[in-house]
Amino acid sequence: MSIDPEIIYRKSDTVVEREIAGEFMIIPGGAEVTGDEENLITLNSTARAIWDKLDGQKRLGKIVEELASEFETAPGKIKNDVSELMTALLKRNLIGTA
Repeated sequence: MSIDPEIIYRKSDTVVEREIAGEFMIIPGGAEVTGDEENLITLNSTARAIWDKLDGQKRLGKIVEELASEFETAPGKIKNDVSELMTALLKRNLIGTA
């Protein structure tokens, strides 16, 4: 799946965010109610930084630029991390286009 840097993505309205015991999790709609722990997704610090920027306002390329600056790393490295996470989130319907 190709991730287009010109697209603006947003978090799904059905996703619940929780921070428990220092771990940040996103919970797909329905998983919290059913207790389906297999659907819980724990995000590391890089993935959380990406997730936090998915505000439905900025194109993905701008988010990559911001993260590269914040993490003081090459945009190409961040682009790979962003692309990998976005692909996984799209497959699980946890994000969509704005």
